[in-house]
Amino acid sequence: MDNFAFWRRFLGIAIRRNELSGVLQQVTTKLDAMEQQASHEETQLDNTRKKIFKDFQTRVDGFKRSAQDTLDSSQEGQWFVTQLLQVTRIERHIKEGQVLLTKSNQLIEEGLTKNKIKTRGLIFPLDEDQYMGETVTAVIESIHNAIQNKEAQCVGIYGSPGSGKTNVMKQVYNKIFKDEGFKAVYWATAPNLDPDRASYHKSVQERVAAGMWVNLENDVVHDEVRSAGKINERLLDLGSGVAVLFLDNVRAEFPAYELLGIPSLTNPSNTNATNITCSESEPEPEPEPEPEPVNCILVFTTHARDICHRMRCDLTHEVNLLNQQEALDMFLHNVGLKNKDRLQLSSREQDIYEIAVEVANQCARMPLAIKAIACAMAQADDLRQWRHRLNEMRGKIGRIHDEEDKIAEQLKCGYICLKDETARCCFLAAAKMLDEDRQLSKEEIIDKWKTQGLIGKDRRSDFAYDQGCTILKQLERVCLIQAEVVPEQDHQEVISMNRWIRKMATKVSYPLH
Repeated sequence: MDNFAFWRRFLGIAIRRNELSGVLQQVTTKLDAMEQQASHEETQLDNTRKKIFKDFQTRVDGFKRSAQDTLDSSQEGQWFVTQLLQVTRIERHIKEGQVLLTKSNQLIEEGLTKNKIKTRGLIFPLDEDQYMGETVTAVIESIHNAIQNKEAQCVGIYGSPGSGKTNVMKQVYNKIFKDEGFKAVYWATAPNLDPDRASYHKSVQERVAAGMWVNLENDVVHDEVRSAGKINERLLDLGSGVAVLFLDNVRAEFPAYELLGIPSLTNPSNTNATNITCSESEPEPEPEPEPEPVNCILVFTTHARDICHRMRCDLTHEVNLLNQQEALDMFLHNVGLKNKDRLQLSSREQDIYEIAVEVANQCARMPLAIKAIACAMAQADDLRQWRHRLNEMRGKIGRIHDEEDKIAEQLKCGYICLKDETARCCFLAAAKMLDEDRQLSKEEIIDKWKTQGLIGKDRRSDFAYDQGCTILKQLERVCLIQAEVVPEQDHQEVISMNRWIRKMATKVSYPLH
């Protein structure tokens, strides 16, 4: 460096110091204004500061310290050489301050805060007095313990239509909801089955996103990958911990990770946080460890055991129909007769009680039917009304109530999910064969299907038998029939059908107009 350049740089130190001082003041003023704006939004809008703004604040604080140290080291009265050595640092800080001012304008334009992440919705207002038998209580406790101990990533709850799967999951949800050990608890209801898989996947994403308060912003074109990324981003925004997503009434399997972005327990997704580097004049601090992504446990209900398997559940629970005593206790509880001492009942009340037991038996151990019929008969004190209801349910007279229609409508899920028209026709035919709690061997049912021309039209006899077995297994998997081995009949497998499923089949065959 020649002498002229040397003295020009030396004489310009004061000018550059003043320039840096001005930039430092601008950065300080800008940050103060941004912090005031962010504080206002946090107070008034219940928002939370974006991580990128927090990182920016950290970077500015480092810049202010370093710039002030440089100014102090280069002020008048310092040794000539000391002042001269600060020139490069002054110029570097001026450039960095200008970059920070540009960045601050960008952050203000994009927004300093975002909506506070909701981690819980509302607890379900369940009837505190509702009947809970030992069987159902045991299932609830088993599922709750598995989730609480983080023993499973995906939990499937399946069972017969009307067996109370949703109620079981609501009970578990309320327990987990109150558990502060979980970072977030969400609930969503899966959509009705759509024959177009892409449309079904879109609906699943939209329902889950709504349950997690995520705006997919797909008003024009639905982007499945982008939507999954937004749902995953919500989980990552929660920080470390475990979230639980409850999804009710899943009617078809779907890829949970690809569709919902749920991180795996064994291979969590990497965060995409934007890191802002510190001032070049300061030694780069060791980065704070990023919190591990939230692990999300998926819990869902479905009508079919196969869906649990295809969803790769590591824990499945079947919700069976109640046993006979629990079914009776539930009916009497809901009808208002459970806690009455039979020895203190009048003769007329005794007669009503006995008929109520018969009506309960007609509910076929199905919680959905028990609750609907019991609520319709609650506090009924007319013996003739009870007799009429019993005769009506036995089919001796026409019905005058609409509870059966409501029950049948809710039981149609399994039938609707039968994609094969041959399987649907075979189910409706089986419903006519298995009347009045009748049991038939699978060979008898398959032979009747062949006789009726429902199967085996274009294949050999042994192939038709395989087709019939496949359809029976399909009907069993969606809980439309029950198959059990009877030891008294040489361990032969027999098929039966719940009477409410049979009633549903009748209404499908002969819809009311």
